[in-house]
Amino acid sequence: MIKGHSIALIAKALKINGEIERAGRTLDMYYISSRYPDALPDQVSPTDYFSEEQAKEAIENAQLILAKVEKIIG
Repeated sequence: MIKGHSIALIAKALKINGEIERAGRTLDMYYISSRYPDALPDQVSPTDYFSEEQAKEAIENAQLILAKVEKIIG
């Protein structure tokens, strides 16, 4: 049984290597700091901390993961 929110660790435990694990590592960097406003230094809002480029990269990685998972599960 896999517990936690880390996409990279879940992919690794399921032996799904490659693109899903790489994309997961990128998304793993964002999930706490973007979800919890008090996770960033000096009580900075996530909207002030993350760039549009980072948001686009996160969306692309999430879409890649969804497409790969849909292909795996049919």
